[in-house]
Amino acid sequence: MDSLGSRMRGLLRLFRSEDCALVFDFDSVAERRASTLLTPLALDVVWTENGQVTRVARLNPWMGFARGRGDGVMEFPAGVAEDVRPGDELVLR
Repeated sequence: MDSLGSRMRGLLRLFRSEDCALVFDFDSVAERRASTLLTPLALDVVWTENGQVTRVARLNPWMGFARGRGDGVMEFPAGVAEDVRPGDELVLR
């Protein structure tokens, strides 16, 4: 997602369906931030390194913020990733 418009379209999809996720892939492992600033829905955010979960956080609507380390970040509607734990392998289809 390169632009604010494409991110907003992705968030609208998340709002409508639990079988969607916003996926952000990066070329290197680094600290990555996620927030729900001005977003009216709660999110489950999962950070991964080479497909292995390094952190999971639930962000509250409007003002949620978290940091994690990884080369990938996935945002799901709240509750979708409640059983995901660090060390799990996450495979997207």
